[in-house]
Amino acid sequence: MSSCSLKGHHHKSSKDKQPAPLLPTNQQPTKSSTIPSGTAATFPRQLHYEQQQPPQQQPQQQQQQQQQQHSVHIISHESDDVAAVRAAVLRHILPQSRGVVPERWDDKVQYILEHLRTSNGTFDDVDYNDYDGRSWWKTSIHLQRCLILGISYHTPYSAHQGNATVYGALVKAFTAWLKADFKNSNWWWMDIGVPRIVGKVLLLLSPADATALYPLATPLLDRGPLSRAYGMTGCNRVWIASVNVLRALTEGNATRLAAAYEAASSAIVVAPSQQSDGIQRDNSFHQHGPQLYLGWGYGSILSANALLLTSYAEGTRFAVANSTWGVLASLVLDGQRLVVRGPNVDYTTSGRLMTYFALNDTFGVNEGHYHYFAAFTDFRLSFPTFSSPLRTPLSVVFAPLLSEVNDTRPRAAEFHAFAHDIYTSDDKFDGAGGGGGDCCCGGDGVGAKSTAAATSPTSQLSLSWHFYDSDYVVHHRPTFFASVRMFSNRTINTECVNSENLRGRDLADAVLNVYVTGREYENVFPVWQWHRIPGTTEHQTGTPYSCSDARSVQHTSFVGGVTDRTFSVAAINFTRGHAVTMHVSKMHVFVDGAVIVLLGGLTSDAPYPITTSLDQSNLRSDVVVGELDDDGGGGRGNVGGNVGDGGGATKGSHLRQQQHRQHTLPAGTNTTLQGPTWLWHGNIGYLLSLPEQHQKQQQQQKQKQQQQHKQQQQQIQQHVPALRASPPSPSSSLEVVVSTKNQTGSWANITQGPPTPLTRAVFNAFINHGVVAGQNATSMSYAILPAVTSASDMWHRRISNMDVHMNTHDNSRCVALGH
Repeated sequence: MSSCSLKGHHHKSSKDKQPAPLLPTNQQPTKSSTIPSGTAATFPRQLHYEQQQPPQQQPQQQQQQQQQQHSVHIISHESDDVAAVRAAVLRHILPQSRGVVPERWDDKVQYILEHLRTSNGTFDDVDYNDYDGRSWWKTSIHLQRCLILGISYHTPYSAHQGNATVYGALVKAFTAWLKADFKNSNWWWMDIGVPRIVGKVLLLLSPADATALYPLATPLLDRGPLSRAYGMTGCNRVWIASVNVLRALTEGNATRLAAAYEAASSAIVVAPSQQSDGIQRDNSFHQHGPQLYLGWGYGSILSANALLLTSYAEGTRFAVANSTWGVLASLVLDGQRLVVRGPNVDYTTSGRLMTYFALNDTFGVNEGHYHYFAAFTDFRLSFPTFSSPLRTPLSVVFAPLLSEVNDTRPRAAEFHAFAHDIYTSDDKFDGAGGGGGDCCCGGDGVGAKSTAAATSPTSQLSLSWHFYDSDYVVHHRPTFFASVRMFSNRTINTECVNSENLRGRDLADAVLNVYVTGREYENVFPVWQWHRIPGTTEHQTGTPYSCSDARSVQHTSFVGGVTDRTFSVAAINFTRGHAVTMHVSKMHVFVDGAVIVLLGGLTSDAPYPITTSLDQSNLRSDVVVGELDDDGGGGRGNVGGNVGDGGGATKGSHLRQQQHRQHTLPAGTNTTLQGPTWLWHGNIGYLLSLPEQHQKQQQQQKQKQQQQHKQQQQQIQQHVPALRASPPSPSSSLEVVVSTKNQTGSWANITQGPPTPLTRAVFNAFINHGVVAGQNATSMSYAILPAVTSASDMWHRRISNMDVHMNTHDNSRCVALGH
């Protein structure tokens, strides 16, 4: 810290002096000194600020007595390395370019000044009684405004730079908070959020004012001691460490700074077991038990803060060790990069945080949400601007840090390439609307079908990977990304905490997502039908889920996958709930250009209809339906040939021999289709087939191929005797419901958000199995074909050389072989 006054310093009015420059200059160090400790005063919970008088000043003799009884040692000079870290942190607290500053930032500052009570430093429009706002803490707006005032005073991109009135308001408002020490029922605010903001604001004060106010700040900073960091895991440990980084820089304390960096580094290690929080062996990330948080939320917040801490200390003795960097690089590049397409993460990797969003006020400043101004140090992350094309936290918060990785760090080029993939993503989809942003996705406005041509993002990824510690499989090709999220008795499906993720019970029920642009699910969540999350097979009870429903129990261990890094297979024996009311076995086969889904052994003893969701995403184009008029080989809508080829028994020849037709569904429709061959929407095709019918047609068409299949089945049965081929069923039994209507909901339905109704046009397609209670087990298969650029291409699209040989009803087993 720059040289400051010694013991006995009295705070002067900001009108009498100007604060010293923030960035350290070449100054001679002075001796260390002591300053009074002091204790924080408190306001009563029921506040009547207009009648409250400013606190009385104590006589100088009483102050001197307190100095002798309670003092804290502060280093009033700093080493070159501490000064370098401090300068780097200050550069990040302030905006580094005009483009990252919200457009109406200066108007916001003026508004803050107008609502400040000069009598006691509080604001007349802030709710100071919000004790239970566990995520959206209304009272924290006061502390956020202190940060805004401090940034505005120091930044050249503000009309208020150097304004003494602004600085005086900062000191008065910050002092009021320190004396009141407002409380919140959520430990996070008390131990992490508030200490982090206090640490940032202290760095924005003049050395004299920081010294004078430090005794009042000390009790707040003490709630996040380094000793407590080691009792925490993952992201929470890094947050506590960052509190102490900020505190050390205020003090100029090299010892505390080194210890803080050591604590942060201790979180960047592979967890000791799959049940532990933190980075896993497969480069996934767990928080709150074996629960996947690799995407936005705890995993990415840990990575973002770790990248920032690394950048602050580059070239100093506090620099992050290469061994720690290697673990962090693996998490980001071999883990988090694999859950991203374009500007968004796969929402199933974000736990309850997929339902977060930005609540912008009329000035475009995100107010009251801890995931920004309290969770981060960097200005771009603290006050993100979710305007096109940088509309998502991934592109606003994460990509800049990736592109700024020091070239000397191992794998730096891969970090830069990751940033490039995000930045060059499609920015033409206008369904997200404007203003605000979801934690996983973009704006929160009313959506409609995009009228602009969709442009796929560039990607250098072409691989498959099974995150075996998290029951999660990803499949990348340059033109698309697909994933399936499952859970077992080894993992946790999701959570509902602080009324966040109220309806997310099914978020790991073999959820199958397919991304082409990466914007398919951008902010669709408030209007979702949560019983039909993409890929899931669920009862349709008509009863909305609640917070208590969120965490489910899977008793089976038969959940997992296998991969050779080019192709993958995922399988799950899924049973819903503690009592067996529904069971289904699923297999997902990820190959070039397709995801093949086998569904077998579907049973239920509950009197509710069951559906399998094909997709529920933003409406991005017309919806086209393809149908076959068979010439004697089966009912209309039967694909006829190889579901693996997607074009017929012999390279699509049978499909071409049949009469086919297609039609576009009217806008705003809700229709039931009997036995459709395929659907097409938003450059994604859905090929629908019944494997038993496939076997029957092959017998009718080709005796030679039939014999080959029988031989293969005999070979399988020698190893798995219980498997039996299922009898054929008519194609007309496949009932598909497609809706392109507007769906309405609100953020309040799913999280701590506003109840304002939102309406979006949604592509909602699902297979209706009906009520299956009392019936024999059923099975079926279908395939999703990503990156099909036009509906007419569906007639010619092929899916490598994959054939479905067996998909049993009664034994709940699926077998797929390539040939």
